[in-house]
Amino acid sequence: MKHAPVLIAAVHASLLLAGCSSEYSYSAKVIGYTPVDPAHLSVAVQVTNTGPNAGTPSCLIQGISTQTGDNGTTDVTLEGTLQPGQSTHFATSMVITSQGASTVNHVTVSCTE
Repeated sequence: MKHAPVLIAAVHASLLLAGCSSEYSYSAKVIGYTPVDPAHLSVAVQVTNTGPNAGTPSCLIQGISTQTGDNGTTDVTLEGTLQPGQSTHFATSMVITSQGASTVNHVTVSCTE
C-alpha cells in the first residue's frame, strides 16, 4: 500500500488538531531475525513503554525480501502489563510466502495499545 504513510500522517494530524492525546506509547525495535525453515522466520523484538501509563502492547511485525517480494506479517499481544519506562523482549515466528524465509532482508515492528 503506497499511500499508508500519508494516511497515517493525516490521521495523526487530525487527532492532534482535535485535542486528542495518547495515553499509551511504545518504542519497539527488531533485535534480530533468522530463518527457522524455508517458510518460517524467527524474529526477536524489544518493546519499551514510553507513555505515562501502564499498558499491554500489541505489536505488528512485518518482514519482506526486497529482491523477491516474499513477505509475512504477524501480530503479537504481550502477556502482562508494561509499566512506564519498562522494557521487555520477546521472540516470535512468522510465515513467509513462497517459502522465502531465507530471502527476507527487511523486518519492521510497531506497537500500539
